This record gives sequence, C-alpha cells and structure tokens, in this order.
Amino acid sequence: FLFFETFTYPEAVVTARIDPAQLSDLAAAQRKQIELPVTLSLHGVEAQLTAPVAVTLLGNDRVAVATVQPIILKLEDFELNPGREKLEEAAGVTITPVGLVSLDLMFDRTAPGSAPVPAGT
Repeated sequence: FLFFETFTYPEAVVTARIDPAQLSDLAAAQRKQIELPVTLSLHGVEAQLTAPVAVTLLGNDRVAVATVQPIILKLEDFELNPGREKLEEAAGVTITPVGLVSLDLMFDRTAPGSAPVPAGT
C-alpha cells in the first residue's frame, strides 16, 4: 500500500522466546496467562513490547500462544504517521494514529542454540 510503503517493508516480524520457568506448572494447568516480551520489527523500526498472552499446552513439546487482547501500537513509534497523514488528506477523513495487533502463534521446543524456524516452513 503506497501510503505505508509496504512495497519497501512488506513484512512485520515478531520474535519471542518463552522462559520455561514461566511454564513450569503448565502440564498441570494446561493453560495459563503470562506477560510475554516480544520484539516487533515493522516498517524498518524494531520495538520491544510486552504482550499479555494465553499459553495452551498442545503436546510435550508444543504450545499455542495467543494474545488475550490486542496490542496497541502508536503509528508514530513506527514512523507511519506521514503515511497516515497523506491518507487522511487524500480521503478527507481523520484516522486514529494507532493500530491493533493480535498474535496467534505455535512454539515447538528446540535444542538450545538452534536457529528459529521462519513462519510458513
């Protein structure tokens, strides 16, 4: 999309690592809510965020992780305000300068030091 330069920045990348200590009781609980530190790379800007997530045990080495509420992103933090302003001017409308992001992820336990597997592989 021209105003947000998606031709230059076609992806948003989220990176997260779950501390196993936070999930030490997951086998008994099956599901629990935690605060998960994540790194979001969007529009050439990288930011550290904390997301309230629900972690669900799916197997011995797999968990599902989903946000319990959307993460609110300020467009100015990702240098997206100029695009928003152009879009407002072109459309003749006012656009709230925030975006909402939800995550629904799967994590597989891997050996220490192993490379992360990109989404879709």
